[in-house]
Amino acid sequence: MVELSDVARFRDKMDRELKSGLVTLVLLLAIDRTGPDYGYRLLKTIQERSGGRLQFKEGTAYPLLQNLEKMGLITSFWSDGAGGPPRKYYQITDTGRRALDQALTDWRELTDGVHTTITSMDRKANPP
Repeated sequence: MVELSDVARFRDKMDRELKSGLVTLVLLLAIDRTGPDYGYRLLKTIQERSGGRLQFKEGTAYPLLQNLEKMGLITSFWSDGAGGPPRKYYQITDTGRRALDQALTDWRELTDGVHTTITSMDRKANPP
């Protein structure tokens, strides 16, 4: 018999695995759509646009931003904050935009396939 703790562990594992693969895509999309912006505000934008469903810790996002920069998908620059300390701003490159376009196409194909599969196999949607 499956215990509630087993279900909770399964959900936690799925949540971590799904989010870990998507954070980079969502970050790149946010940088492209909002223009140059700094890390904390990018995370807040994602949180707001997702209705609070996507919340990432800064410690998760900054290494991903560094990796995107190393891959040449984004660049960064320092600029004075509004009355505060200088902030590091991120902007997408042409290569990043092409990679994002392809990733969004791949994402749509994947989610369409997953949605079709789940809908056709879901016991609640299709009782025996």
